[in-house]
Amino acid sequence: MEREFQERSFRRKYFTSLIGLLILTILIAIKPAVNNVITEVYYWISFFGVCLVTFLLTTYKFYNSKSFAFKVYNLSDFLSLFVVACCVFQLIFAFGYFKADVEGISMTPTLKDGNVLIVRSSNNVKNFDIVIVEYDKDKNIDIPGIEDKELLVKRLIAKGGDTFIIRNGVLVLNGEVYSEEYVIFKNKYSSLNPDLSRFVGKGLTYDPTYDRYIVDEGLYFIMGDNRDDSLDSRSFGLVSEDQVIGRVVYRVISLFDWESLS
Repeated sequence: MEREFQERSFRRKYFTSLIGLLILTILIAIKPAVNNVITEVYYWISFFGVCLVTFLLTTYKFYNSKSFAFKVYNLSDFLSLFVVACCVFQLIFAFGYFKADVEGISMTPTLKDGNVLIVRSSNNVKNFDIVIVEYDKDKNIDIPGIEDKELLVKRLIAKGGDTFIIRNGVLVLNGEVYSEEYVIFKNKYSSLNPDLSRFVGKGLTYDPTYDRYIVDEGLYFIMGDNRDDSLDSRSFGLVSEDQVIGRVVYRVISLFDWESLS
């Protein structure tokens, strides 16, 4: 009777692990940009764990040793719980929050190289949010200095339907002038008066009547706060909605000190 109960329990754990692995595979495929070495490691541990449970399940009935049965039972228990835990972590990454590290000086002075960020995994963003976007060579202009699928942290300036123009370093968005105190310049002409004419028909429409650009629906114009040292929409073009991975909500100062950025 005890043996039967253990076998039924063992099979439940096996199927739980198998279903968990399938869910984990789907979650990793849904939002690959937020994955890192850790997520890949626990995916493969889960994969081989399910394989091991399958092997133990097929050999379990051939052993009569109670000590062996007890060890197998506990091992299957651990592996099934581990796969479930991995699914929970990946759910948080895909639909909740994930950590990102700042590399470079494109968002100086707002963000500095090495800053640790907590990002809300969502593409529901608004103008002036700091966002994480995924550079895509198939959708953006291929430029040196950025790898395909690299994650970039920038500020959202304008989205679909917005009108804007930048003259002498001043942003006029939807007819309203914004001072953008967070922006630093070195008085370079390219940053004070960026030439966006080459993106007309590629995400922007030019309105000669009011001397302004209109952003096409489903696209975003992004820039770094350090306008003279940032590769952004002025260089590689606008980004699409599905390239927006998340919105930065906190900068981690210490374990218990998080600065809100939203």
